[in-house]
Amino acid sequence: MVKCVKVLIKQVNEFKSELIHNKNFNRNYKLLREGESVYLPVIKKYKNFKLFDKNLQRIEKELTFNDLLKNELSNKEIKNLRASFEVIGDVAILELGEDIEDKKKIIGDALLRSNKNFKSVLLKRGGHHGIFRIQGYEHLSGLHDYETLYKESGVSVKLDITKTYFSPRLATERLRIAKLVKPMETILVMFSGVGIYPFVIARHSKAEYILGVEINPDAADYAEENLKINKFKNIELRCGDIREEHIHGEFDRIIMPLPESSLLYLEYALRWIKKNGIIHLYTFSDEDKINELLDEINEKIKCKILNVVKCGQRGPRIYRYCVDIKVLE
Repeated sequence: MVKCVKVLIKQVNEFKSELIHNKNFNRNYKLLREGESVYLPVIKKYKNFKLFDKNLQRIEKELTFNDLLKNELSNKEIKNLRASFEVIGDVAILELGEDIEDKKKIIGDALLRSNKNFKSVLLKRGGHHGIFRIQGYEHLSGLHDYETLYKESGVSVKLDITKTYFSPRLATERLRIAKLVKPMETILVMFSGVGIYPFVIARHSKAEYILGVEINPDAADYAEENLKINKFKNIELRCGDIREEHIHGEFDRIIMPLPESSLLYLEYALRWIKKNGIIHLYTFSDEDKINELLDEINEKIKCKILNVVKCGQRGPRIYRYCVDIKVLE
């Protein structure tokens, strides 16, 4: 039985607010209505109100991620976990250190139980591999279903994270690029994946024409489906190797989101960039060697480096950079 006070229905909000303010509302139980009256659960006697003992339904407390792991991990380890996992749609992806690798199943189950929006929890295994840059995963908890719908900057993309390359951590960077685009620009996105760069640019600019080229057939298929979802009319998508594509005309802006080997493809970008056009070249570099990389770019082409933006970290002192290059000839 739970101690309660009895009020009229029309008085519920008023008295509940007052009880909460006085720290005398028992949050562990639901209210009970009988006819035109409602019983509010209290912790102790309230003013001159008569106390009633009622059999109220208990509110089951939803356990948090911290609650579920407090007996398994230290507070520091839990905090680090919160900072390290990422979410793509309704799939959560963990990265674990060797020191807590043996707790991976417990952690995966806890993440799923404490987040009703997740359907699957995966653990990253190794880095991206192969020409399609596919990330390896180990299933920890939830459904064996890795297709998801991801939303970013006003666009939606469907993808299977086990078949396509995708990084939600580049959301801010993609929006930065989109906001640099001037009206009526023509844009080429090399290695365009499931289409997220072209779509964000189309949503947040007045580009005249955007061409995306992707070599992975699965990613290209998703990109075509995503184009229908987002209903853009100024985007063309192709599936193929950018080195073998017959591309006509020149572009005001070219985006090269392939940091592992973008410098190897720079010669192709130079074929299609207009004079005074902009190339956004992504690359990985040691923080101490970024100036050497910029010197290498300046040796290859006559250009002006407009900006160098850190947009992710790969390892200790190893960052993903976007180099904004204005090509002068």
